[in-house]
Amino acid sequence: MAVLLLDHGCKVNARSKTAETPLHIMVKKDRFDCAMVLLTHGADPNTKGEHGNTALHLAMKKDHLELIKALMVFGADVEQANDFGETPGLLAARSSKGFQDLVYVSTALVSMMGSHDTVDYTGDGLRTQDRLLCLDGGGIRGLVLIQLLIAIEKIAGRPIRELFDWVAGTSTGGILALAIVHGKSMEYLRCLYFG
Repeated sequence: MAVLLLDHGCKVNARSKTAETPLHIMVKKDRFDCAMVLLTHGADPNTKGEHGNTALHLAMKKDHLELIKALMVFGADVEQANDFGETPGLLAARSSKGFQDLVYVSTALVSMMGSHDTVDYTGDGLRTQDRLLCLDGGGIRGLVLIQLLIAIEKIAGRPIRELFDWVAGTSTGGILALAIVHGKSMEYLRCLYFG
């Protein structure tokens, strides 16, 4: 039906009263096939709808991995914030049960990068304890982990493997840990996620 409408001149990026496009509506309704038709006919995945949400924001809220992959392949901006300052990655993190753990870890990492903890610092420039990065994953959480690790690398100005002495993980986190210790970049890992 979507193809028929588009073939008869319907505008692929038309907006509703709430500023939503057909792509926004199809993502909200979990209509993957229709969303793909719209994307292949030129729908803009970065158009902001209600509350400044893009189609990727909506897909992340619904934890719809196939839609997320498709939107990213068609150029959805993972860093585009909505009216509340939320990026799609942040929304995905909040929808996962491990969000509080991610907040704790990222806060700890930022403080580790800025200065030495008194527990971990002897005053002579040597650490007294090893640093362990433990990654969990599965489903969309693997992609959230990759995005979080990319952000940490950007803040630290160094690769993740240089920030930790030990890297471990379970499920998708185990695969990420293995790739990290073998020197694979976070961008490479993000591409693998869609392989």
